[in-house]
Amino acid sequence: MKLLPQFYFRTLLLMGVILLAACDRGNPDGESGVLRPLNASYEEALHQTETAAHMFTADSVTESQVLERLQDFFSDMTVASVRANAAIVYAPDAYLNDNVVGISGVELITDYFAHAASQADVLDVVFLDVARSKTDYYIRWQMRVEAKALSDGEPVLSYGTTQFRFDREGRVIIHRDFWDAATGIYEHLPYLGPIIKYVHRKLGGDAALIPGDAP
Repeated sequence: MKLLPQFYFRTLLLMGVILLAACDRGNPDGESGVLRPLNASYEEALHQTETAAHMFTADSVTESQVLERLQDFFSDMTVASVRANAAIVYAPDAYLNDNVVGISGVELITDYFAHAASQADVLDVVFLDVARSKTDYYIRWQMRVEAKALSDGEPVLSYGTTQFRFDREGRVIIHRDFWDAATGIYEHLPYLGPIIKYVHRKLGGDAALIPGDAP
């Protein structure tokens, strides 16, 4: 029996998150049992980095260099580029939350991104615009992924926004994605994609149907 690659096990995990969220819609506090620890770790990271957070002068040379270095890190990501540059871009105790995992420490973040890059033939993120608010930057981006496991290797585009918080050295101390991984990636997987679309339709009703997906 051929073992499924780790990519598929991660997909099954995400499907479980979606299904658990659907079963927990009646939770009076508005959080599912799965989301609660992710939210708690995010809120803790916000609190712990309040004094370390630093905003650079808008459009200054320093700010431009920090954002350019960050953009370069996410451009055409490879395992080698991640391992060479993650410790330059992220602070030692940086926190990352992408709605699937919440992890702390540059070593874990490096391994996480390296694994993602190893699963794709192309993994490229382009920054579209930047907004500044108090201690944080919010960057809207487009991600392009090409992988044999997704849409028969055809490019898959998705959009999202990430909250970045930097320290005085310009290193990321908080990375919080606001992005729907299910529609951005997992709906394009063979076999599993139609199941996730079905779950979305059950959660949202007929209004959630994507043109061409109706049975």
